[in-house]
Amino acid sequence: DLAMAFTALFKGLFYCGKALSDTTELSLRLAAHGTRDERFREACEGGLKGVVGGRTYASWAEELLTQADSALKRCAPNDRRWLKPLMAQVELGESPAHTLLRTLGDEPNMADLLKATHPLRPTLG
Repeated sequence: DLAMAFTALFKGLFYCGKALSDTTELSLRLAAHGTRDERFREACEGGLKGVVGGRTYASWAEELLTQADSALKRCAPNDRRWLKPLMAQVELGESPAHTLLRTLGDEPNMADLLKATHPLRPTLG
């Protein structure tokens, strides 16, 4: 569940002592490359495959998740399991949007989009 994954991510990064300073240091290293607008554009266009500072966003995200996981291991070990969906997405190396587009293929249609994004929703008739 992605909602729980993001909750665990932020819990690890912001509520467990050392992780906040590690996260701040990581964000400063990322911010040292290009402007905010350039980084934003790269993230929008490339997703996790986008490159900033010679590293993909997937690599930056992996480091962030490692920090969160280490923090949760110290502060809330039972919550580490919630990071797994984010870790799997980062390991895949593409954003959820890119995964969806790849899944839909070359000629996506509304029915396939609804099926892929709302698997429990009844078919609209």
